[in-house]
Amino acid sequence: MRPKRSNQWPLLFTVLYIVRDRSSRNVVKRVHRWSTGFLDGQDGFFEASLHMGCRVKRKTLQEAEALPPSKAGFYDAVIVNAKSGLDPFDPEAFQTLRRKFTCPVSLFLGAAQPEVMPPDAVVDQLHYVFKR
Repeated sequence: MRPKRSNQWPLLFTVLYIVRDRSSRNVVKRVHRWSTGFLDGQDGFFEASLHMGCRVKRKTLQEAEALPPSKAGFYDAVIVNAKSGLDPFDPEAFQTLRRKFTCPVSLFLGAAQPEVMPPDAVVDQLHYVFKR
């Protein structure tokens, strides 16, 4: 008799996902986002894939910057949404983030325009750039 197969993949990595900044949205859009869940919309496919393959902790940029060093070393990787509030075109912003986290730092660009890419000074600092 064959053992039962689990439909759960083993969770290998703990990823800090710095989410898109939604603070400026009005009340109706916030309620809609709450009712449909966070896996809907422009970034939904990437976020769903990330949650399927990893153990994900979602934090805003302010929450991530406020993490103490003992908790910042807990993650295997950091993925920053380009719309999180961190300027994806500023090399200094990513240097500060890389100093805080010792793990690989990556960027997710959810913009539909293929020509929108950060400059080489930013991309060279990152381990991966995920482009929609």
